[in-house]
Amino acid sequence: MRLTALVAVASVALLSGCSSSLYTQHMNTAQTLPADAFAAALRQEYVALAMKERAKPDFPDATTFAQRAAMVAKGSVVLPDDLTDRGLLAEYREEMTAERAKLLPLLDQTRGRLPALSAQVQGAFDCWAEEQEEDFQRDDIAACRGLYFATFAQLQNAYTAALAAEEAAARAAAEAAALAAAQAAVAPVETYAEVQTLAVPENAKVLFDLGSAKLTADAQTWLQANFVPQIQTFAPERLEINGYTDTTGSKKYNEKLSLARAEAVKSFLLAQGVTAAVITTTGFGEAKLFVPTADNVKEPANRVVEVILKK
Repeated sequence: MRLTALVAVASVALLSGCSSSLYTQHMNTAQTLPADAFAAALRQEYVALAMKERAKPDFPDATTFAQRAAMVAKGSVVLPDDLTDRGLLAEYREEMTAERAKLLPLLDQTRGRLPALSAQVQGAFDCWAEEQEEDFQRDDIAACRGLYFATFAQLQNAYTAALAAEEAAARAAAEAAALAAAQAAVAPVETYAEVQTLAVPENAKVLFDLGSAKLTADAQTWLQANFVPQIQTFAPERLEINGYTDTTGSKKYNEKLSLARAEAVKSFLLAQGVTAAVITTTGFGEAKLFVPTADNVKEPANRVVEVILKK
C-alpha cells in the first residue's frame, strides 16, 4: 500500500475514534430527561437522529446530533439548524433559509401549546439540512424534506385549532364572569317561611277620609286593638305596608296619596314600638285598586292600607 493511502486511512481512523468518543460522551449527557415537554421531545428527536447517522455510519453527523441532544438535556435553547456552516448549494440554501424564517415564529407560538409536534418539525428540518448538505442520498433527502413539510402543515393546522379553542374558552370565561357579575348586582330574592296578611275591614275603621292621608279616630282605635297585638305576636322580619286610593282625582295625585296613607300607618306603628328597620311602604295609587272600580268612583273600601308580615 502506498504511503499516502496509509496516511489517509490512519487519518480517517483517528477522526472516527475521536468522533466515537465525543458521540458517547454526548449521548451519556443526553440521558437526562428535561422537565419541559418540548425540550424532552426535542431531546428524543436528536437522539434518534444521532443513532440513525451512527448506524450508516456517519460519525461526524452522529456526533453533531448527539451534541444537540446533550445541550437540550442540559437546559440549553437549541434552535433549528441555522445553516451557517452547511455547505449547501445556492438553490437549496435559499429554499431552506426561507423555510427556517417561517418555522421560527411558528415554534415561538407552539412550543408550549404543541410540544411534541413542534419538536418533530424541528427534528425534520435539521434532518433535511444534514441530508441536503451531503446531497447524494436522494431517498434520504426526500424522506427528511417530505417529513418536514408534512409536519409543518400539521403544526400550522393544529396551532390554528388551538387558537380557536383558546378564544372560545376566553369568550366563555368572559361571558360566565359577566353573568356572575350581573347576578351579584341583582339583590337576592328574600324568602320567608311564614307570611301573614292582616285583614282590612270593609267599613270605616282603617279608612281615611276622602282625599286625606290622616288616620281617622276609628282607624287608630282599630289599629291599636287589632294590628299592634298581631304584629307583636308574629314578630316579623319584614313588615310591608301598602297604601290604596279610590279613582277620584288624577293618577299622579292618587299615587302620592296612597303612599302618604302607608306612611301614616307606619308612623302610627312606630309610636306603638314597632321597629322601623323592618318596615317598608308602598303606594299603589290607581295602578292597583283594593276594590276594582271604574274611573272617578268614590269608593270608601279603596281608602285603606294593607299590612303584610313576613318572617
